[in-house]
Amino acid sequence: MKYRLLSTGKIRNKHIQALVADYEGRIHRMVPFESVEIADEKIQSGRPVAAIQKAEGERLLKKIPADACTVVLDEKGKQLSSVELANWIQGMESRYREMIFCIGGALGHGEEVKARADCLLSLSAMTMTHTMARLFAVEQLYRAFAIQKGLPYHNE
Repeated sequence: MKYRLLSTGKIRNKHIQALVADYEGRIHRMVPFESVEIADEKIQSGRPVAAIQKAEGERLLKKIPADACTVVLDEKGKQLSSVELANWIQGMESRYREMIFCIGGALGHGEEVKARADCLLSLSAMTMTHTMARLFAVEQLYRAFAIQKGLPYHNE
């Protein structure tokens, strides 16, 4: 299976960039993995949130093949433990050739992206910036693959 992370917006903090790059490199050494940044929209006073989400969502949806398993990260999605995530990903491997994880911009995902999701998944019930969501997502993906491979990264 091939894995992709689609993230809306750039990481501007160099320390977070370094951490994300570290985990992305670790993942890439274990499984076929690609990380793609999608351009975000400027948030302007008076511009409706839905219009911003729609524009970002259209760019994101263009990057998703019709036959890919699409996991949309959203604070209202299903919460899984790290072990449950590892098992869930492993269970999906026989059903799909590609799994895509999607992180929205500063205002989250619009309804079009959520409607495309095969799974809405939450990293936390707490709200976080899309930059931190990206860091937590790559760490949890690395953890899931480490669990699958029996590496001593995860402690219970």
